[in-house]
Amino acid sequence: MSAWTEQSTQTLPAFIEAYLAAGATTFICTDVSRDGQLQGPATATYTTLRQQYPAAQLVASGGVTTVADVAALRAVGMAGAIIGKALYEGTITEAELRGELAR
Repeated sequence: MSAWTEQSTQTLPAFIEAYLAAGATTFICTDVSRDGQLQGPATATYTTLRQQYPAAQLVASGGVTTVADVAALRAVGMAGAIIGKALYEGTITEAELRGELAR
């Protein structure tokens, strides 16, 4: 299996549109260039996707490092964020996350 190493010929918009038409509602969007890097999420990309596909539930993955990143993703309308490495490395604490989610 080659996972992230192969480039698809299908564009992201074409992929989302095809799956929305088939009934999918939730998409995990992974920026593989940021995945595991703890360098911040691709907020500009997610902002564009939210504008193009307001009915889609989008979950951000890749680069989420701080609770401020989580807040920024929430502000652009992301349905969620994958924060595994940030929790593992301690750049986001459970207490910080609870505080952000309580807002």
